[in-house]
Amino acid sequence: MLTTYLKRTTRLLHDPTYQFYSQADLVDNINEARGWVAAEGQCIKVLPPGTNGIASITVTAGGSGYLTAPTVVITGNGTGAAATANLTGDAVTSVTVTAAGSGYDNTTTISFTSASGIDAAATPVINCLNTVASQEIYTFAAANAFAQLTSGVDSVLFVQSIAVSWGALKPTLAQWNWDDLQARVRAYPIMSGQPAMFAQFGQGENGSVYIQPVPTQALPMEWNCVCTPIDLVDNTTAEAIPFPWVNCVPYYAAYLAFMNGRRPIEAQNMLKLYDDNMKRARTVSESTYIPDYYA
Repeated sequence: MLTTYLKRTTRLLHDPTYQFYSQADLVDNINEARGWVAAEGQCIKVLPPGTNGIASITVTAGGSGYLTAPTVVITGNGTGAAATANLTGDAVTSVTVTAAGSGYDNTTTISFTSASGIDAAATPVINCLNTVASQEIYTFAAANAFAQLTSGVDSVLFVQSIAVSWGALKPTLAQWNWDDLQARVRAYPIMSGQPAMFAQFGQGENGSVYIQPVPTQALPMEWNCVCTPIDLVDNTTAEAIPFPWVNCVPYYAAYLAFMNGRRPIEAQNMLKLYDDNMKRARTVSESTYIPDYYA
């Protein structure tokens, strides 16, 4: 994809052999342009999973006295996961996940059953986004690990909506302005239990969300996230920006190159083309919306 961007950008600059603009500078311009397209177009959407398969199992205590490998018991809401314990001497030193399963959350526990040894313990690693009992604040930095499971995604820019599971239900939380949440809810912390509202505080790497009432247990969450892309290094780097938004990138990259070359008139013309293409991308990426054919 990087080669395609370079080809389209140099064509706009009328500089296919890099006589006036170095390839390294244009790569920087392209990556800056991609960031702006992702932010303005809100075109990289990620829904970090509230449940997932078991990625791995970490042994926290090896125990002792095991004559044979104990049976690994996985207890939780999910299904289909399986694992085997590995011994060194008479202690459990590792656990191999043989089937990841699906639908597990952070309430999942690992235990061992054996006719001989005792005291082995382990915890599962599950790439899912859950509430934590008595925790109000959830940072974007913590959510990035799950957002980055989508190829080409760098980080969460902001959150459009949040749904939190409660039994068989998964209601969407009401979104509040942070100052209103502070004045009307956080100032009078008389509620706890099922989350009903959230407010975003900050954006990007320093962003977070505040959830009220404060959860009393681990509950699967789904964040509708707008994200930024990783920088393109070469053609093997994954591109998270989808069509038609990719067509906007060369125009902004050319705008930056013209500005750097002190050619303001050409730069403004290219910026106008960028704006026109962003509007077109928004138009064609949203289908005709008919909420109910039988209304």
